Amino acid sequence: MKKITFMFLVLLMAVQLTACSSEASKALREANKAFENENWTDAQVAANQVILNYPGTKEAEKAAKLVEEAGKKLDYEEAEDLVTQAEKAYSENQWKVVINSFSKIEKLAPESDLVDRAAKWNDDAKANWIRELSSNMQNAYTSGDWQAAQSYAADLIQYFPDTDEAQSAKSIQSEAKAKIEEANIAAKREQARSKLRISRCWVNGPDSAGGYELYINYENKSDKVIKYFRFGVTFYNAVGDPISTWRINKIEYCEDTGPIAQGEGMRGNSEYWGKFYDSPIDHPEIVDVEVEYMDGTTWELSDEEISYVQY
Repeated sequence: MKKITFMFLVLLMAVQLTACSSEASKALREANKAFENENWTDAQVAANQVILNYPGTKEAEKAAKLVEEAGKKLDYEEAEDLVTQAEKAYSENQWKVVINSFSKIEKLAPESDLVDRAAKWNDDAKANWIRELSSNMQNAYTSGDWQAAQSYAADLIQYFPDTDEAQSAKSIQSEAKAKIEEANIAAKREQARSKLRISRCWVNGPDSAGGYELYINYENKSDKVIKYFRFGVTFYNAVGDPISTWRINKIEYCEDTGPIAQGEGMRGNSEYWGKFYDSPIDHPEIVDVEVEYMDGTTWELSDEEISYVQY
């Protein structure tokens, strides 16, 4: 009885393997059919299904080769399209497009006739583009168009790294970057100054009791009405050390209540914020500023903005 059962199981497994092989062969035939009809993508999809569903079979091995061959066909077709693109770009003097297209063609279809076809366009494009980039970079630099100069320099460095032109571009790129940063800082400074000016912050003292009076002069330059003007100062002694250990972060916070219209603020020394007995105080430094407007918006100044508005 055991022998009969064993034979039955062997027969059943053989039937299942035969059925599996038959299904794998059928699936592989579908993949081959798509390949023969030059439907490379469909062939890849069908072949990958064979690999996934019937791993370890001869059909899966054949399917893997089919996936590779279909991939080469797809790469070649893409390279053909790039040759057409490069030819059109060459006729329109679009040198960067020609160079980029050729680079992709070399990767997709190396040692093919397509590389040979596009090589002449690529050589001419490189020679023409390096001259154009160098000329445009110099013109932009001379005219003070730093963004354009930096852009031209970046292309020279990327595409022609081992040339004299690239070495010159590195110098111009560095200078253009500094000029752009300088212009950005100037723009931020002017933006901050268009909203607020703090012309002076100082202390008077000590009085007979050793107290110091804190003063600040500021002006609302914005067209928005200020509701609250808040600022924080740190007191310093004559050798540059911050004074007071009892305040949080050694900062004294003050607040002026509005409404404070454009052109208004605090001038002179008619008002001061309390007396401070952290003797001897040499000078205060403004370390925090916040402006709350009547429209509900708030401007919290960065460290850079605090320095910009003090003039």
